Amino acid sequence: MMGYMGFGMAKWVYKQRPKKAFAKSAGKPSCNVLTDYKRKFKLKPSNTFGRRKLNFEIIIVLATVLFFTFLLFKFDNYESNIVKAKHQSAIIKDEMIFNYLLDSGIYHLEHNNYENALSEFILAEKINPEDKKLHRLMTEVYYVLCESESRHCAELERK
Repeated sequence: MMGYMGFGMAKWVYKQRPKKAFAKSAGKPSCNVLTDYKRKFKLKPSNTFGRRKLNFEIIIVLATVLFFTFLLFKFDNYESNIVKAKHQSAIIKDEMIFNYLLDSGIYHLEHNNYENALSEFILAEKINPEDKKLHRLMTEVYYVLCESESRHCAELERK
């Protein structure tokens, strides 16, 4: 042995005797032995994770509701624009048809085809009953038909 080492060395170390070769020493440990660690860990979910998950779910639901509300308003606005466009298109078509019927009636009137002119004017009157030029032309056709063929005199009296 090397002598006294001190500074907390265990007493059994410096009082050791030389051992026989390949012999087991029963009572004294040859090194520091660690006991088996038998504790088992169980993972438990933390409460903060549950709160975060709940907050995330609430945010997702609110975002979805806002998104669909936005789409609903956009669709409503789109639908009202479509209705307005269809209404404007119908007005323009009615004006075009009215002008066509009026021009066709004038053409028949100029070519002394009074029955066809009257039928065109009657159709045009169904589209726009307020037109003064149309009423003047219809009165003229009724007058000519009443004078020449003695028909439509009752309509002439109503006009």
